[in-house]
Amino acid sequence: FYSASGDLRWQFHPQSRVRGQAIRADGGMALVSAYNEKVTALNRDGKVLWQIRSLCTPHFLPDGERALCYFDDDNRPRVAFDILSLANGSVLYS
Repeated sequence: FYSASGDLRWQFHPQSRVRGQAIRADGGMALVSAYNEKVTALNRDGKVLWQIRSLCTPHFLPDGERALCYFDDDNRPRVAFDILSLANGSVLYS
């Protein structure tokens, strides 16, 4: 993660290959999805806020309080997407 001036602020190395990632528009949070079925939320300083078990591609929703976790045929989903709370990663809608 880089600062506005281009300096490296922090790095995150998941235990598996990265599947998808999203950075909130204000830079206050990043979501990283990896092939080890973990979605990790990190704050602007790189601190892990929460982690859930899921194999999805994360996208922030415009309200800044929720994320859409999109499932494609790569993981044989039973649902098309989950809506997650950014506060704790809980599934609000599936």
